[in-house]
Amino acid sequence: MKATLLAAAALAAFGASARAQAARAAWSPADLMRPPQADSGLAAKPSPGPVADPARWLTILRRIRDLGVYKPAEGQDPAQFTLTRVDGSTSAAHASDLVGALGEVTPQDGLFHPLMVNFVSERWTPHGEGWTVDQWLLACSVRGQVKFAMHERLEQTRDMTVTSSQELDASQGEAAEFSTLVSRWASTAPPDAPKGATP
Repeated sequence: MKATLLAAAALAAFGASARAQAARAAWSPADLMRPPQADSGLAAKPSPGPVADPARWLTILRRIRDLGVYKPAEGQDPAQFTLTRVDGSTSAAHASDLVGALGEVTPQDGLFHPLMVNFVSERWTPHGEGWTVDQWLLACSVRGQVKFAMHERLEQTRDMTVTSSQELDASQGEAAEFSTLVSRWASTAPPDAPKGATP
């Protein structure tokens, strides 16, 4: 499955529900106080992935908790909170970013427990009659370590049909891309964040 489809499946966002408000209760300060560190879980990388700065990682988790749009589990898709942002006009060169926490809701109390955090970063450039999309997908542990990275260059038509894809060496630039994304999401709330929301 191409990264675009994986990103759409993993980070699709729908309207918040009453259940979402209950799920937010699981994101207590105690859940977020464990410092980022190398840890087990998710698919093992050939070499250890980069680990986020603790203060910035905590800020990102709190923003996902407080501002994220909730989608309950559906089929094979886990429950998730997501944030999205688009910088620039979508009719011209622009950037499109998503960050989301995927997890499970315990049936006993209906509370959400994050299991992993995904980043999707895309740079869209007009090319002929379509687009060239430079895309990163980074899957991280809840404690802030990259566990899986994918870097692709896609060619798409204006109606978003992928006509070609090229998988690039994700080990080249992975640490820099992760650092950029962590800095971006920790420093600036998404443009579509609720008015008056406190990061």
